[in-house]
Formats: sequence, C-alpha cells, structure tokens
Amino acid sequence: MTAYDLTHPLHDGVPVYPGTPEPGFTTVRTVPEHGALMTDIHCWSHVGTHVDAPAHMIDGGAGTFDLPLESWMGLAAVLRLPHPGPGAIEPENLTDVMAAGRGVLLATGHAGSWGTEAYYAGAPYLSVAAAEHLRELDVRFIGIDFPSPDPVGATDQQAHQILLGAGIPIIENLTGLDRLPAPEVWFCAAPLLAGAGDGGPCRAFALADQPGPVPARSQQSRTQPRRS
Repeated sequence: MTAYDLTHPLHDGVPVYPGTPEPGFTTVRTVPEHGALMTDIHCWSHVGTHVDAPAHMIDGGAGTFDLPLESWMGLAAVLRLPHPGPGAIEPENLTDVMAAGRGVLLATGHAGSWGTEAYYAGAPYLSVAAAEHLRELDVRFIGIDFPSPDPVGATDQQAHQILLGAGIPIIENLTGLDRLPAPEVWFCAAPLLAGAGDGGPCRAFALADQPGPVPARSQQSRTQPRRS
C-alpha cells in the first residue's frame, strides 16, 4: 500500500487567493523556555489545501458540522487533464469519469506553479457545462489541483454554485494528484470542525495498492509517498 500526501503545508508566506489576507503563524512558546512548542495561528478558513462545504456559497447549505465524515472520503476516480494554462475544462475533457458515488480528482499538474504568479494568473477552471456534467454524474466530491472551479477573480462563482448547490463538496489547492495511479484511489480530505462550518484547511491524502507514475522533480521534492 502506498500513501500519498496531497497537501500544501501552511506556513508564513503561503500563497493566498487574490484579495484575501496573508495568514500568520507565530511561535508563542518554545521547549527550552516554556517546556512546550506552540504556535499562534491567524488565517481565513479558505487557505492552502482546504475544503468548501455547501454553506460556503449556498445560503442554508450544509456546513462541515452537518456533513457526515464519509462526505470527505472514499474511492475517487483520478482523471488526468494536462492543461497548458488558463482556460476552461469542458465536458469532453471529463469523459473518463467513473460511476456515481465516487469522488473525482482532476489532475492537471497545475500544482507545479504553486508559489508563483502563474498559479493564480494562469489557472484552469471548470466551464459551466463541465460543472453541470459533474453534477449530473452525482459524484461524492470534487478535488482539484488548482485554486478554484471558477476563474480566479470571478464574481458570479457559477461552478461553485452548481456543485455546492447540489451538495457536492469541493477540495481546492491539492498537490501531487499527477502522481496518483489511475483509474482510482482511496482518498480523504476531512476538514477541521471550526468557525461557521463554511470549510477549512484539511490534510488530504490518498491510498493506492500500486505506485503511481514518477513525479516531476518539482512535485517529487514536496510530497514523497510513504509505504506501509
């Protein structure tokens, strides 16, 4: 069994969605001085690798406190969508998605731009038709290795509305999806139960019986698989 960590670490300087404040991680206790190491954390709920619950965009939608734990885990189809840059993912790009009841992980390789201007300025996104297609497939959750299912900076957030409105949670800013073996893995990205329940940071990971493809050098140094 191979375990894959799919999470960007949270630390000072972590990239944030344009227009949102930078988080802060301040050491407030140390072992030599206080006997314990502790960190003061200040951040918005949607930072780094995180989940969107329906309540994030849908008035009265289910929050992280309402959704069962199974909403964030289970078998997930790994769909490889090498994407050359900004532009819409269309329904014809999603033809290999497996049956209803599974999650879907969209592996575009865009996580390799994490920490650069291109990560937000050149991100792919879902077209309205693609979001509707995923909704019709009745998938359990959607995981993406780019910032948002909508174009960065969009004001109407149509893909969010379609997916979250159907009760489909979204996991954003995943990394290392291009290292996962197709066609499917077991995936988990349970969020913290905190705040208003709109979403929150998570530790995303996948398990697979077989190792995936050799990762690009930039990804290999960040998320090495662990074997058990």
